[in-house]
Parts: sequence; C-alpha cells; structure tokens
Amino acid sequence: MAKSPVQNEFDDDHDWNSSDKYHYLRLKLAEELLLPKSENGDVRAIQDLLRLVSEALDNGARVNRAVASFLSNALMEIYKGENADQAFGIARKRGGKNTRFTSEKSFAIAFFIEEMQEGTLEVKCQLAADKFHVSYDTANKAWDKNHVEARRIVELNKKYFSR
Repeated sequence: MAKSPVQNEFDDDHDWNSSDKYHYLRLKLAEELLLPKSENGDVRAIQDLLRLVSEALDNGARVNRAVASFLSNALMEIYKGENADQAFGIARKRGGKNTRFTSEKSFAIAFFIEEMQEGTLEVKCQLAADKFHVSYDTANKAWDKNHVEARRIVELNKKYFSR
C-alpha cells in the first residue's frame, strides 16, 4: 500500500509524536492557505499565521522554511525601526478605519505640536511633519483631531510635574 506524501514526510529520522504531526499539518495548511494572503497584507491572515506559528514554536515544532522566511523578513524590518503594519505590508484600505498605530501616531503628532512653546500653528505643523515623516496636511489633520486632548495632557503635566 502506497503512503501519502504527508506520511512520507514523517518517515525521516525524527521521532514524530502526535503533537508534532498536529503542528506540522497546521503549519503546512498555514503555508498553503494563510501565507499567500499574509504576503498581500491581509491582517486576519497575518494574525492567524502568527498564532499558529507561536503555538507550534511553543510546542517545539519545526516551522516551514517559507513561513519562517516571511516572518523573519518582517521581524528584521521591525528591528530596523519599521512599525509592524509596514513590516508586514499592511496598508489601510481607502476609507478604512485607522489602525492602532496610525491613531497613536496621530495623537503623538498633536502632542508634539501642543508641547512646542513658540511658533505659529503652521510652523509647528511643518516641524511635526518633518519629525514624523508625514505631509503638512497630515500633521495639520492630526492636530485638528487630537489637539483638545493633547492640550489637556500638556496642561496636566505642567500642573503636576513642573516646578
């Protein structure tokens, strides 16, 4: 009786147990189903892939070369300073909701602008745009959206932490 391709892969010198087979098959499915979607920036597929890989690694299973390469490249980009969304190729779809990262960055821009003591709003927005590598319009929109909360935090900091 001929063995299936999956059974043949279990015939090497490794002592396969049921947990190994379980994680191997899950990673094989991840490679075939989730990896192509992940490489195209599908957030849900990336999350599922990360969950499967973390569970497999936690149980001592081996990770497929293609999946390991995809994750290794993304982790190297994060190490170099990219945010996770950019490292995994995730882009906000036109008209889509902001990611947590973009919301936090928007607030950080507004906070930066609010903390500056001198200069007009236009000058502050341009400085923020240069610092955060965004356009002037993006910095201005971030300030419009978040300046009330940023101003409140700056005033609280002055009140409680300034001498």
